[in-house]
Amino acid sequence: MVYFVIGCHRSGTSLVSNLLHSAGIHMYDQARLPDKWNPGGYGEDEEFKAINKAILHDAGGWWAQPPMPEEIRTAARKHIPDLQRLIKDRDERFDKWGLKDPRMCLLAQYYPTPARVVLVTRNTEDIVKSLKKREQEKQRFIQSDAFWTVLVTRYLAAAYNYVGGVGQKVHIDYDKLTSYHTINSEVKKLESFLERDIDFSKIRIRKEI
Repeated sequence: MVYFVIGCHRSGTSLVSNLLHSAGIHMYDQARLPDKWNPGGYGEDEEFKAINKAILHDAGGWWAQPPMPEEIRTAARKHIPDLQRLIKDRDERFDKWGLKDPRMCLLAQYYPTPARVVLVTRNTEDIVKSLKKREQEKQRFIQSDAFWTVLVTRYLAAAYNYVGGVGQKVHIDYDKLTSYHTINSEVKKLESFLERDIDFSKIRIRKEI
């Protein structure tokens, strides 16, 4: 059984991915190390992430400047064999496994496997503020609020479009997941969907900057 954690950058997908991993759903072989921006770790499988980056690159863009859907579709076709290889490997090794990468908002529909979906959302203004702050501090890709708002809207539209066609799914609200008053209800909702208990005492529940 495959799980996709779908959500925009800076919306809590890393936290949710690590919750799944703690529940025994294999989310990564090689994961990116924690840093200031994700002290709990990114919860991303580097092999799948590399293919996702290659698809966007071959389509003429990257995560912050995504190509048009038709360009992504054409580029994705070239990488289907690589995806099939990784999916086959995970299917053979794990009863339940999954993957998380914000690029999946744009790419999940091209993956050659059915999946149960965990959709993670956060207040749009907070995502924009977090993205802008991170990129400014890294001095990597400095843009206006308007730019980030358009980008986040594109990611969310693609995510909702994909998730709308998925039968088995659950919606996790990041703000509720990180609130003292509502964390238990969100965790129980996730546990019910996964049909597994989550030992979230081992996970650092922390608001993303």
